[in-house]
Amino acid sequence: MPESPYSAQKLGELLASMGSPEESIQVWEKLHELHPAAVIPALYLAREYEKAGRQEEALALYERILVNHPEHEEALTRKRALETPGTNPPAPSN
Repeated sequence: MPESPYSAQKLGELLASMGSPEESIQVWEKLHELHPAAVIPALYLAREYEKAGRQEEALALYERILVNHPEHEEALTRKRALETPGTNPPAPSN
C-alpha cells in the first residue's frame, strides 16, 4: 500500500496509463479492503468512483474519511460538490 500521497499519486498514474478505469477501481478497492482505516486508499478509490460516474459510492467514501478526519480538505470539498443540487462537479484528478 502506498504510504505517502506522492506514492499514491504515482500508483494512480501508473494504473491510469495501464488500463481501464475499472481496473484501477479494482486495485484501489482491494487496497481499501486490506486497509479500511487508511485515508489514502479510500481517497483514491473515491476519486476513481467519481471518474467512473459512481457518485454515490464516492460520496460514501468521502463521508467515511470525514468520520476520522473531519478537517480533511479534499474530502470536505468533494463531498460538498457531490451534495450540491443541480451541479455536476468535475471529477478530481490524481
